[in-house]
Amino acid sequence: MILMTALVPQNGGGRDAKKALPPEAVSPSKTSLTVYAIKAGGGVEPALASTLTSLFIQQLSLSPRLIVIDEAMIKKVMEQQALNQSDVSDTSIQVPVGKLIQAQKMVVGELSKLGSTYLLNTKLLDIATGAVEASGSYQCPCREEDLARLVAQATAQIRNHFGENVPAVEPPPVGPQPGFPIAEPQPAGYPTQCPAEGQKISVAIYPIKASGATEKAVASALTSLLSSELTPSPRLAVIEEAMLKEVIARQLQNESDACDDTSCQVEIGKLVKAQKMITGDLVKLGTRYILSLKLVDIQTGTMEFSTRDQCACNEDQVDQLVTVAAARVRSHFCEKVPE
Repeated sequence: MILMTALVPQNGGGRDAKKALPPEAVSPSKTSLTVYAIKAGGGVEPALASTLTSLFIQQLSLSPRLIVIDEAMIKKVMEQQALNQSDVSDTSIQVPVGKLIQAQKMVVGELSKLGSTYLLNTKLLDIATGAVEASGSYQCPCREEDLARLVAQATAQIRNHFGENVPAVEPPPVGPQPGFPIAEPQPAGYPTQCPAEGQKISVAIYPIKASGATEKAVASALTSLLSSELTPSPRLAVIEEAMLKEVIARQLQNESDACDDTSCQVEIGKLVKAQKMITGDLVKLGTRYILSLKLVDIQTGTMEFSTRDQCACNEDQVDQLVTVAAARVRSHFCEKVPE
């Protein structure tokens, strides 16, 4: 089970797990936010903390109220400033780094392990003032692959802080878990788009990013599978993967390693004359794979739709995640496809 101290505002009082968190006033524009690398505390391998950082970014990127600045920008700034991981362990340096990448908020955290219990502490920093705006403390006597639920708890609290209404995440089930797929609730607020009769919407699929312990070859295979699943759609014209790769190479972009942010990917989409761009992220945590997809409008650069699914499965069964996700994408364009 997950034991949680809710994300609470830092107003001089003590933590109160029962106290409701008043959401921040949300302006019509989105809030730019970045996730600084989760620190590996006692009993935790750095690779596991890195995977959780990827999960934080993956889940917060699905928010319609946040613009999540990719960790690649933080790494770039750190290189330019000749900083390393140990240098940026306190807010006196984290906040200036946040200013350099033009973030309004920054999420920092630490994961530690005591016996069989994982402990996750998070803070939400306001970059303008350097103050800790809110904090959360979560713990889970669970397996490594169940940490995805711990991150889901934390990110739900953060998203609700910005005025969303993300439902509470159930704790990991006790005993044997189902294989796949574990379908997650579809975020609300994404109206379907129905092309006119006889017309198709051109869609480009950007190479799915391999995060955490995911092999790049697996993410690449899923990109091809997603293209195959969407190509038969009578409502979509899927731009060939080879054409996209050619444009990326011509622009001297090294696929997702050099073009992680939406603005960069949108520019690639314009060059291949796509109307929509699908971007994705595959994370492996223990025996669990988590796939998230975003549909971005090329003209406006805004996210129109997102989906997230996961499975506790073998590598050769991950294709079923793509089948579920592709069905959701096609349904978004008014097809009747069983999931």
